[in-house]
Amino acid sequence: MENYIAAMFSTLEDARGAAAALVELSRHGKVQLHRAGLYHRGERGEYVSEDAGTGAVRQLAASDFPKTTDGTAALDLERVLTPGMHALLAHIEETDPRPVNEAMDAFGGVVYRRSVEQIETSARHPSGPSRLE
Repeated sequence: MENYIAAMFSTLEDARGAAAALVELSRHGKVQLHRAGLYHRGERGEYVSEDAGTGAVRQLAASDFPKTTDGTAALDLERVLTPGMHALLAHIEETDPRPVNEAMDAFGGVVYRRSVEQIETSARHPSGPSRLE
């Protein structure tokens, strides 16, 4: 199933470790990794792109998510990413959620998952599914 995940971590070190674990899962054929990035929500609510290596503050954009143009997924993340937390956002294909869940859990992460199909449906029908699960 083609999904996006948002895994939440209390430290950048844990988020980076989880990102490396996700890459390893991809190398071993457990998931197909399309795109991933690390984000941090600052104390004032701003988003910092951790993966860019610049520390530049920028708003999370709809383009950070697969096949969505209405920002629904970005709003989902805004609800679950509290100030001071770090998130690993990834667009993946997986047949079994357990490898990703176990990898994220090893770094203390909480995984929220939503299918690309749900994102597309909510973009077409705003009353459709609209929350990370």
